[in-house]
Amino acid sequence: LFIQNNQMASFDDIEDETFFERVCALKEMFPEPVQKTISTAASTTAWTAKTCYTYGSRLLWILSSSALILALVPQYESDQDQLAKQQADNMRMQHQQMLTGGAATGSRAVPAINFIWSETSGDC
Repeated sequence: LFIQNNQMASFDDIEDETFFERVCALKEMFPEPVQKTISTAASTTAWTAKTCYTYGSRLLWILSSSALILALVPQYESDQDQLAKQQADNMRMQHQQMLTGGAATGSRAVPAINFIWSETSGDC
């Protein structure tokens, strides 16, 4: 509040100013070289931030996608190799069981062919 002639001024006496008008009034407080320096610094800072964001986001995309590809492809190949090895082991075990009649697994020996159908038996 302003004090003029020992009286308090009311808010009605103060002119309403917009934000733009206040900024323009501040502009008059500083000399031209200071204004140019501040303007140049602000422009340079904005340009640097925009450039860093642009190139940083591109670099992040390239690094993350490359890392993902370089990490997942060998992992996938390793999983495929393990799966193929496991399938080969299972087939080898089944083949062994067929040849030995299951004796290799520690179970009771059962002949691989336990029923021979002959035409002479007359059943059927």
